[in-house]
Amino acid sequence: LMQSCKDLEKLQDDLRRGTVSSRDTEDLTNKMKTEMSDLRQRSNQHALEKLELQRMELKQMQAGMTSTTEQVNALKNDLAPLAKRVALMSEEITAAKTSLQSNAEALVQGVKMEITELERKLGDELETSSKKLQQEIKLLRNQVEETPQAKSCVVC
Repeated sequence: LMQSCKDLEKLQDDLRRGTVSSRDTEDLTNKMKTEMSDLRQRSNQHALEKLELQRMELKQMQAGMTSTTEQVNALKNDLAPLAKRVALMSEEITAAKTSLQSNAEALVQGVKMEITELERKLGDELETSSKKLQQEIKLLRNQVEETPQAKSCVVC
């Protein structure tokens, strides 16, 4: 192609000088047509090779995507039973939590009632003990006052 350009420039110079034969013009024209045809053919071949490479790359990508899709589906199948187990465990945990909460509330209520009952009994025992002590003190006072020493005591 570079040579054809040089030949074309030479032909233009020869045309200006008027030293061009029709045979030279025809030969150069045919030579340029052949080179243009070869150039187009090489260009088309290069484009075809490039397209073939892209097609191969796309096939590889498609194969990779198919493999990835299969792996994802296999993982989904593996995870489905686990997801069901997790859901069941979650329900069991919720039920256990509710049961524990209910049991704790009942236990707290029972302890409160027991404390109230113990407080009442303790209060009753305290009151009974207090009355007994007061009676014993009264009895002791009476005994002390009736002793001969207490009767003769001026200070008392």
